[in-house]
Amino acid sequence: MTHVLRGSTHAAEMLPPIVPELRGLLPDEHLAEAVDRSQRCAQVGLNPVRTDILTYRWCLLPLPRQSEEAVFERMSEQGRRTLSANETRLTPRQAQVLYRVVRGYENKQIAKELGVSEQAVKEHVSLLLQRFGVPNRAALAEAGTQRMITGHQAIEPAWLQYLFSEAPVMLAMLRGPDHVIEIANEAFRRACAGREFLGRRIRDVFPEISSEMLATYDEVYASGTPAVRHEMPAHFLRNGNPEPGFGSFIFQPLRGDDTRVNGVMVFCLDVTEQVRARERLAELTAEHLAVLDQIQSSVLVFNSEGRLIKINEAARVLVGTDLLGSTPVDRHANGSMRDAFGRPLPLEEFPSVRALRGETVDMDVIYARSEDELLKLHGRASPLRRPDGSIRGALLVLYPRAA
Repeated sequence: MTHVLRGSTHAAEMLPPIVPELRGLLPDEHLAEAVDRSQRCAQVGLNPVRTDILTYRWCLLPLPRQSEEAVFERMSEQGRRTLSANETRLTPRQAQVLYRVVRGYENKQIAKELGVSEQAVKEHVSLLLQRFGVPNRAALAEAGTQRMITGHQAIEPAWLQYLFSEAPVMLAMLRGPDHVIEIANEAFRRACAGREFLGRRIRDVFPEISSEMLATYDEVYASGTPAVRHEMPAHFLRNGNPEPGFGSFIFQPLRGDDTRVNGVMVFCLDVTEQVRARERLAELTAEHLAVLDQIQSSVLVFNSEGRLIKINEAARVLVGTDLLGSTPVDRHANGSMRDAFGRPLPLEEFPSVRALRGETVDMDVIYARSEDELLKLHGRASPLRRPDGSIRGALLVLYPRAA
């Protein structure tokens, strides 16, 4: 059975017959919230309340979570038949009717909007029921929603719940050039921090949205070309207040059966903490380099592969910057590092290579800038270790030997 809530004075009167159905589907502690949210959905004239998982997700009604094992067991028990292209292709009129069935419209309202008879709408609905192989209008709306989200209706509902409703990233489906939010998942609801969003334009839900973000929605809708924005500046609601942050976004155009773009699906992952952590690391690195530059000895830092990744100002004067990024093999080939007697130092005896083996090295060396300029130095090298004790690099300090 399907009860349709509309934004009218009669909406509240329709709630009591629905309550017994909800009581059978939802825990008692969620029932009051379910009815309240149903009333709010009715105010925007958008959402039917049906006895199926998708529509309750539209209304953002809480459902008992299933374990992953239960989800996959259910998916394995039910058919996964892949429908042929002929079975999934709809005529433009069928697509128009299906779109309105998904939105909860009655036949009379569909007929008025499309300028056809109510009988014609009934016939189209009947054909759609056969085409999708579903028993009733509620199941047809569910299949239609799956088609809008996945581009195909041959998907088990448990997959859609697992991949869409319960996804940890924020997902929302926006319709029309004004980008009206039509469907969203639980993560998106939490991100809204209590703001009403179903049936509202994205710019009205988030007045703090940037012009760059709105321009991206417009561009994807107009061009039909997906867009990816990594670490895009955005505002996120934290404790109900918008705060600047960063998100990684995918904007995917949605098309109707006539192939024209009619909406945008947005995927968003809040990466503010990752960006801030990287910024803090960059600041800390800059501070370390500033400190190293004050040291008169030459300081060289190597990664676990022996590549030279960091030098201070004294080392830049000593070896230049050409060796940055060089490997031990590269440095051995140029013959600059020699032992205390001026003989070429074997690769395995390089202070940095020995430190990467776990040794602490204290030795005299000669650094040959050229055959006419041999610098007598003392080198101290030690391994750099991770908290678990594994070696992540090496540190080499070179300074002039006392005469």
